[in-house]
Amino acid sequence: MTSLFGLFLAVACLLACISVLCQHYEGSWGGLFVFMICFPASLPGLFIGDLMGADLGPFIIVAGSVQWYAVGWCIERAVKRIKSRAHRR
Repeated sequence: MTSLFGLFLAVACLLACISVLCQHYEGSWGGLFVFMICFPASLPGLFIGDLMGADLGPFIIVAGSVQWYAVGWCIERAVKRIKSRAHRR
């Protein structure tokens, strides 16, 4: 089952992260923006990155995109269920 709305949200997250990473920000502001776009999927990456001492930016971006796809899929499925229940009555 492919969700077009979920795919749209995942691509929007990916493009937003890429556009943030292509800009030059003072200090770590760019990382903060990526963290906020992919929140809460970025939390595990933050903790694992601190433990490993590694930059897990690509992991955070992928996890955020998967998260937004799942959110879109859930919203699309809920709307379909509501429409089908309303149509039965």
